[in-house]
Amino acid sequence: ELELADLAATPGGRAGLPGGGWPLTDLAATPGGRAGLPGGGWPLTEVERASLTEALKTPGTGPEETEEPQGLALLRRMAESAPRQVHDLTALEALLGRRLRISPSQLEKYYTCRYGYFLQYVLGLRPRKRAELSADQSGTLMHWVLQMALDPNPGPDNPCANAMTPFLELDDEAMAALASLLVDEYAKRYLPEDTARFAYLLSRLKKSMTSLLCYLRDEQRQSSFRPVACELKIGRGEDSVPGQTYHLSDGRTVQLIGTVDRADEWVEEDGTRWVRVVDYKTGSKKLDLKEVYCGLDCQMLLYLFSLTRDKSGRFTGAEPAGVLYLLADPAPETTTRQNAAKSVEYKLDGLVRDEQKVFDAMDADETGRYLPFSFRNGAPSPYQKDKRADIAKLNRIELHLDDLVTRMGEQLYGGQIAAEPLVTGRSPCQWCDYGFICCHETGIGERALNAPEKPFEPEEKTEEEKA
Repeated sequence: ELELADLAATPGGRAGLPGGGWPLTDLAATPGGRAGLPGGGWPLTEVERASLTEALKTPGTGPEETEEPQGLALLRRMAESAPRQVHDLTALEALLGRRLRISPSQLEKYYTCRYGYFLQYVLGLRPRKRAELSADQSGTLMHWVLQMALDPNPGPDNPCANAMTPFLELDDEAMAALASLLVDEYAKRYLPEDTARFAYLLSRLKKSMTSLLCYLRDEQRQSSFRPVACELKIGRGEDSVPGQTYHLSDGRTVQLIGTVDRADEWVEEDGTRWVRVVDYKTGSKKLDLKEVYCGLDCQMLLYLFSLTRDKSGRFTGAEPAGVLYLLADPAPETTTRQNAAKSVEYKLDGLVRDEQKVFDAMDADETGRYLPFSFRNGAPSPYQKDKRADIAKLNRIELHLDDLVTRMGEQLYGGQIAAEPLVTGRSPCQWCDYGFICCHETGIGERALNAPEKPFEPEEKTEEEKA
């Protein structure tokens, strides 16, 4: 168990607090960082442990003579296997404030591992990162290029601000030129490295961005939905969509903040407005409602409901049409250079409102290219029902997400920071930056998904209720 005041009294603890000193990667190499952090320390023999324990029994170190010395108490807490918890809730509130602002990714981090959330977002521990074209940087570049190319209201710093030809009218050659322009501009602004390998990586990115932009152009040509906002802020600044505020039992609040990659809108002839949220992903991505039920992968749905709850802004009265993940780096196919852009097939995943007119608005010819499910004999595939949801199911999801955010706030302010990772396949400890602090042992204190077989479906009535 961890007391915040004890942590701050050690070199490792001071380094982890906001405004502290050493980078996270240096802590393991220092005695203070290794021994002072919870769960840290060197393995001791029985003789060494007994000697250290005796040395820490210094009279007069506790607040009262009858109490266990503070140093020994701290060592004992570090050695115990009980779930970690902050006991000094006053100090914890001083760090959190009474108005907690969280993003969906922070919510997911908390439900993945509370202790990891505490170290990263409360204490502010950060690993060093090199300025290079890593996988993360490639994803950031992709988001930036798509924002510049698709933004319906480009600002003066957008290279496309003075473009004469609308995006939907660009042919493949013009799209390649646009991709090259935007990738070069991003590199000039944000990537100072200039090597032969770097130039090669950029050339590959230009080709992949050309294919992706052509796909998005083709999708928009046949769709009734149009982008109305890119990199849309929620709960951040005057021009943002208001973030949902959740009230806790003790008067504290939790507010949702974040950034939506892209928001699309469709307005019917009768004035009915529909909104969908689109997110670009590199690598594989599959929306699993069992994970959503347990607090994972909630980002897109939280953003969608933030937009539909906008009572006085640009999305007032909009109906939820769904959420889409666009997997932006598809598996390569064998093809000619001339047909490379046209032959690439991009995969979609997500959850779409279960109404035929919404399907038609997204994929007019029912090709399955622009929806997360296919069609069979003119109807959505019965084997992909989990990719569709009627309004009642969406409402149940929305209420459950409200409960997840509220529960997180109550538990966090209550000092619950147990190192009990939620394992869904591979353990999150395998890529955690804080393993040397936590020293978690595989298979101990781990949680599994605890969700109904068919989450968010109405409960089946018993025989008595049916009668």
